[in-house]
Amino acid sequence: NTPEAKRAGELADRNFERLAWMMLEPLALCFRDERRRQIDSVVAEMLGLDPSDSIIREMLAHYRLLFCREPNVNGRQKSIVQALASA
Repeated sequence: NTPEAKRAGELADRNFERLAWMMLEPLALCFRDERRRQIDSVVAEMLGLDPSDSIIREMLAHYRLLFCREPNVNGRQKSIVQALASA
């Protein structure tokens, strides 16, 4: 076990109870889900990234948006596609 892996495990353990029981929006709407941003921040920190860094926050937001634009994710549902258009 590397020190990094140990630290990541400790972060996961420390945040599990807070994050595990949150009500989340459907995955296709994760681009606008504040609770998923909280999860992403913990995961970023586990990877050694600084989630308070604006570049990291923008990168995570960009990847959430790209993910949601995938037809297999959004099912081409009109309401989701419209929400993505205004994001």
